[in-house]
Amino acid sequence: MEDSLILSENFPESINLFMGDGIYMVQEKVDYDTINVLGENQLRFLHIINNSTEKFLNQTDYEMFFKYINAIQSDKIKMDKDGFAILNLNQYPGITWENIKVKLNPKICFFWGVNPLVLGLEVPQFILTKTQDTQTVFLDDVNVTLNNKDSKLKLWGITKNIFEI
Repeated sequence: MEDSLILSENFPESINLFMGDGIYMVQEKVDYDTINVLGENQLRFLHIINNSTEKFLNQTDYEMFFKYINAIQSDKIKMDKDGFAILNLNQYPGITWENIKVKLNPKICFFWGVNPLVLGLEVPQFILTKTQDTQTVFLDDVNVTLNNKDSKLKLWGITKNIFEI
């Protein structure tokens, strides 16, 4: 007997035989008790990604991201791994914004290639927006943003504005 008797897992092409073309998959909302992130989040600077192949970022994206993070310095702050957190949505299917707010309490949240509508938020791209009490920005994927000169300039302008650099 098969370990999994779920039709969609074993024979996804057979669903149309039983259900027709009108089948919709609904993502159930879930509140997680614990959320594991990369970083210590002391400055409550949250970065939300959605990576299905890595726990957080691949090596190339990780190196580009840390160059960006290490550039955030002023007489008031020096950003390092203690200051921010990276959350991979792929590890938490159905997570809610409210759950993220309760567990991580972000003051600043960057959505890297993740449409904020997934969490029920309307955030324009490359425009700093106040969402409840969190400053939010919707950016392209890490690789796309940090490899594109115009996107990188927009990102740095937003970053300088937030951290008063």
